[in-house]
Amino acid sequence: MLVWRKFFLCFSFLLFAQSVQAIDSFDRHDEHMLKQRIETIEAVPSMTSGQSASLQPLGPEIHSPCLVVKTNSGNLAKILVSWGFRKDAAGKPIPVLMIDRFITYDREVANRTVANGKNIMLFPDFTFNLDLGQVVPNGQGADLTFTSDRKLASIQQAKIFPIDGPAEDDQEYRNVFHENRGIQEGVEPEDFTGIWRVNGDGRWKGSWEIIAQPNGRISGKYYADETESIFPITGKVSGSPHHISLEIELTVATQQIEAYLLTKDKDKMAGTISILGQTFGIYAERESRE
Repeated sequence: MLVWRKFFLCFSFLLFAQSVQAIDSFDRHDEHMLKQRIETIEAVPSMTSGQSASLQPLGPEIHSPCLVVKTNSGNLAKILVSWGFRKDAAGKPIPVLMIDRFITYDREVANRTVANGKNIMLFPDFTFNLDLGQVVPNGQGADLTFTSDRKLASIQQAKIFPIDGPAEDDQEYRNVFHENRGIQEGVEPEDFTGIWRVNGDGRWKGSWEIIAQPNGRISGKYYADETESIFPITGKVSGSPHHISLEIELTVATQQIEAYLLTKDKDKMAGTISILGQTFGIYAERESRE
C-alpha cells in the first residue's frame, strides 16, 4: 500500500510539473505590443528560409523566427515558423513549413484570441487561415500559402511583418522585476512581484505576471491557459502587508481576487476569487521573480 501511495504521489507531481508552462517572450508579445512593433516595419509579400534565418529571435528561449500577420479579416496574428524537409512514400525529401506556434487576436476585443495552435505542417501549395486556425482549400479565405519554391507568402489583403529580435520595452518590462531577496521577516509590496502559476477552482488556470510598486499599486497581465488570451490585472496591497486585492477584466466579466501571501515562504499565496456573484477558492505559486 505504501509503495502504491509513493507511486501515486510521484506520478501526480510529474503531471503537475508537465502542466506548468512558463511565460516566454512569445507570450509577452501581446496584441498591443504587436501593433507597436509593426508600426515601424514594412510588410513583405513573402518570406524565404534564408530571410527568416537572418531574423533574431524574440528571446533566448525562442528558437524560431517570429512573424506578425495581419489577416484578411483585419486581425493580428503572431507565428513562429521553421523550414524543413519530410520524406514522401518513395523516400524522396519534399519541403515543408512548420508553424511551430500561432495566436490570432480578435480586432474587436483587446487580447482576446480567435484561434491558436502549434505544430502545424504545411506542404507545398497548402494554404492556412489564421482566423480559423485551419488548413483550408485554395480560394477559401486563406491568409498564407507555402509555395512550391519554399516561400511563405501572403494571400489577397493579408500582410506579413518580419519581427527582428526582442522589443526594447519588453526588455525594460522584464528589468522591473527584483532579484530574489530570500526569506525576510517582514513583507513588502515588492514581494508580490513576479510570475505566478494560478489555479482558480480548477476553472481558471494560467499565469499572473505581476508588478507591485513600493506604494502598493499592482499592475500586470493574466495569461489564460485555455484560450491563450491575455487580460489586464490591476490592484493594490490592501489591509495587511501580505494581503492583495486584484481585478482581472475578462471578456464578459470581472474577476475579483483577495489573496494572502505566505509570510515565511513568500512563494505561495491563497485566497478567494469572485465572479458573477459566486466565490471560489484560488491558489498561486511563484514561478519566477523575474
